[in-house]
Amino acid sequence: MQLDTSALSNILTQEEIDALLLPEEQKTETNPLNLLKNAQPAKKYPELEKKIDAFGRALIGTLHHLTQIENISVQTQSFIFGQLGAYLDTLPNPSMLGFYQVSDWRQSVLTVLDFNLAYCLLDATLGGRRGTSAMSLDSRNYTPIEKNILKNILISFSEDFSKSFEQKFKFETMDVNPKTALIASPACEIVICRLEVCLEKRKGILDFVLPLHLLSYIDSSDNVSVIDEYTENLATALCKVPLQLKAVLDKKEIPFKDILKWKVGDLLPLTYFEDKPLELSCQNQCVFKGALEVNKKNISVKIEKKMFEAR
Repeated sequence: MQLDTSALSNILTQEEIDALLLPEEQKTETNPLNLLKNAQPAKKYPELEKKIDAFGRALIGTLHHLTQIENISVQTQSFIFGQLGAYLDTLPNPSMLGFYQVSDWRQSVLTVLDFNLAYCLLDATLGGRRGTSAMSLDSRNYTPIEKNILKNILISFSEDFSKSFEQKFKFETMDVNPKTALIASPACEIVICRLEVCLEKRKGILDFVLPLHLLSYIDSSDNVSVIDEYTENLATALCKVPLQLKAVLDKKEIPFKDILKWKVGDLLPLTYFEDKPLELSCQNQCVFKGALEVNKKNISVKIEKKMFEAR
């Protein structure tokens, strides 16, 4: 028996048909989009959200300069957490991919423009359709001229990224094949910052993708709290470290031949004077100077001078 899908093709997309025919146990395990949707962030990253919002505001000015369109808006749509390989599997081929190197992070990051945004930017840059509804786009290859125009647009994003993240973003290259977009291992945890870009009546999606471990460089508020906690714990631990202080009353140089003559009960005379400062040392390093005091049967040292500088 053959299933005739010609009647369904006008209602369902090929992906929806494939999803219906896929065994139930495979839908949740192998569907890359489900892997992304089910991935939950361990915590929120307010500093990342702040910098993405700043990038969105800067992007409005850049797009206005490139397209001369007055009514432009950029909204942060969502933050998606998942694995790099699963995300790349959701991208069509070709896709418009821009790669940027961040020297301080020693890592590349990725920007992805969907077809609607890419062709909207092409139309506006070339003086074509404006203020009309989105076209029905097929996944056709970009022409060399289109690639060159989009490459220049991606390069122009570098300055916006650099200002927003306070890091030097250097454009590396552009590609259209998602299989080549491995900025890290496929199993690497990533965060996808998804922005909705609206140019008059036409909308598109811009994804900014970076490995999750880079958030330790971005979220300065978290870094400050971690440093403060570490400093506090270190100070507490240092206060509990036992130190041995040694008080030296006098020093004498005696020939070794005389020491060999000593017997049990012999006395070693010391020449200590009350006005002579007494040194308290730790690990052979003088830390205090003071005066010897005798109170009944107790002997003590009165600290008079500190020999180190507290930091």
